[in-house]
Amino acid sequence: MTAVAEREVRARVRRALAALSDGPPQRNGALREQQMRDAVHGEVWGYQREQVTSNGPVLPDPDRTEQEILAERFGLGPLQPLLEDPSVDSIFLDGPKRVDVLRGGQLERGAVRFEGDEELRTLIRRQAARQGKTLDEASPSVDLLLEDGSRLHAVIPPISRLVTQVAIRKFTRRGSRLPDLARPETGTMTPDLAAFLEAGVRASLNIIVSGGTGSGKTTCLGALGLCIDDPQVRVITIEELRKLGLDLQLPRCWSWLTRLANTEGVGAITQRDLVQRDALRMEPTRVLIGECRRDETLDLLRIMNSGHPGSMSSIHATSARQALGALRLLAAQAEERVPLEVLTQLISESIDLVVHLRKEVGPAGIRRVVAEVVEPVEPEQPLRFSTNPLWSRRDGQLVRVGTRPRCMDACVAAGGAYRWEGMA
Repeated sequence: MTAVAEREVRARVRRALAALSDGPPQRNGALREQQMRDAVHGEVWGYQREQVTSNGPVLPDPDRTEQEILAERFGLGPLQPLLEDPSVDSIFLDGPKRVDVLRGGQLERGAVRFEGDEELRTLIRRQAARQGKTLDEASPSVDLLLEDGSRLHAVIPPISRLVTQVAIRKFTRRGSRLPDLARPETGTMTPDLAAFLEAGVRASLNIIVSGGTGSGKTTCLGALGLCIDDPQVRVITIEELRKLGLDLQLPRCWSWLTRLANTEGVGAITQRDLVQRDALRMEPTRVLIGECRRDETLDLLRIMNSGHPGSMSSIHATSARQALGALRLLAAQAEERVPLEVLTQLISESIDLVVHLRKEVGPAGIRRVVAEVVEPVEPEQPLRFSTNPLWSRRDGQLVRVGTRPRCMDACVAAGGAYRWEGMA
């Protein structure tokens, strides 16, 4: 009887939503969505009242049925419970039958299944359509920002071999702070390094966070950003996908996103557009670029070098020194064509610290750890970066290795409690 009730309710919902779709166009998308949600609620509970009156087959849990229908229509259907589970960090689908979840650094098989690949693909296409994007043979990959801030990336053949493959990196509204990353169970850094980095942020040091994919760059950058707790400081974050979420926790922070070109190839808004055209005109105290990817890197270096100390970003790299070279390569792609010698000098003068992370996979699961921290210094050769190593991993332990960094004077002047001498 339960199956009969479920089928009837879903049929009524389909007819009600079809009637809304056949109605006059609604310019306000949010209003149309609310109308659809109201229609689902009305059909579910209207059916329940009818059956109770006529002694017909009722829904055993009408609230659950309503939430399932809404999840299928507006959320991620069978994946929605995983998305709402705070213990789940990431979700990976290799076709309709294999779902893996990353929980507490460990990958485990999820119990979720789809009837077939077309059901999974339809779910992703529906999400893509709500954002004006498509997923088909002409555009076989799609990158989406979900309502809760999570990131979804999906590919279909011919990129994948046979099935739809999806990765969802969940967004945590309550970001980790540096002390959280220094806890033994986290093990990303030591309490000593956390105290040093917090003093550095308060002293308005320019910091680059580097590492490979999934190494924890965004988490570390967000933790550094949360040290900016001065209500007099205005921060603008610029990202391609909203991941940092600092605007939810800092008193004066604006979060801006780029935009891809439309199907006609117009309307794109790049990170460089936001930096050059908008951010500097808003007179921010600091600018954070979620990740340097292209020629906006040159603008970030200029910002760091003149008038906006305390700015930060992240970059893909295999080491801290390689991160400096990657910054130079990206900045060299700008239309200004700045000579490499000038860029080498600009980077060495502008950046105070590079924090490099890596992902380690072991019996205890996945750990994201700080591998090294360096301070760029005056280059000894025009095209070769010079650094002062400050922290490094030796025998699996993060230890302080360098001489007193030049940035300590700024930390002391800013009233920071951290002292280099005598610290371990």
